This record gives sequence, C-alpha cells and structure tokens, in this order.
Amino acid sequence: MKSIREIESKLNIYLPSDYVNLLLNFPDEIISAELNFENLLDNSNRIIEINLLLRKMEVPEGYLAIGYDVTATHFFIKLDDEDQAVYEYNIAEIAFENYEEDDDENYIFENLIKRRYKNLEEYVDELKSWV
Repeated sequence: MKSIREIESKLNIYLPSDYVNLLLNFPDEIISAELNFENLLDNSNRIIEINLLLRKMEVPEGYLAIGYDVTATHFFIKLDDEDQAVYEYNIAEIAFENYEEDDDENYIFENLIKRRYKNLEEYVDELKSWV
C-alpha cells in the first residue's frame, strides 16, 4: 500500500505488522462513525502531520501517535513493542506537573505516558463499543 510506504518514508520508521494490518483492514464502523475526534487515525497524511508536530514538541522517536481525543490525550504505540500495547499521554498535563525548566523532554514524556490497552485489538474493540 502506497500510503504505508509514505508514512514510513516521511517519518523514517518501520511500522509494526499489527499496525499495518489495522490500517489495511480499518474497521468500517469506526470510519462511518461521525465522532468529533480522531481516536484512531485512518489517513496517512494526518498520521504524518500529527507525528511530525508531536516530534517538534516533546514526543521522543520510537513512539507513533495513532490517534487523539478532545481532551488532548494522544494514543501511541511503541514501534519496538512486540505486544503493541497502546499508551496514552495527555499533553495538557505538562502544565500541571512540577518539572524543572532543564528537565529532559524524554524524561517528562516517559513519566507522563501510561499504558492503557494491552494491544491494538483491545483498543479498537473499545472504540467500536462507542459507536
């Protein structure tokens, strides 16, 4: 699929096979749901755009944003995680934490990211239950 290669090329990464399979077989019920947020990104241009933006902010390489919600919570997978757990990270939380100005951005990110779902399948199943 051309868009898979485009994501990998523009982000200089290799997408895990579970995530590639999800993109190639994106659940119809999630596509047809008119949700007011993008909990699961299905457009290669949006995936690239969001991830490039987050890299400029505080997200270290090795993570891929796969979606976000209206509360500024972003959902990630670790590119080298065989289990493909889905993690959440709320960008707005940084404003409420006591971090020193010289704290390393990777340190801040690693302390705020939380494992939310054991794998992509569990994440997608929850999204389907909302529709």
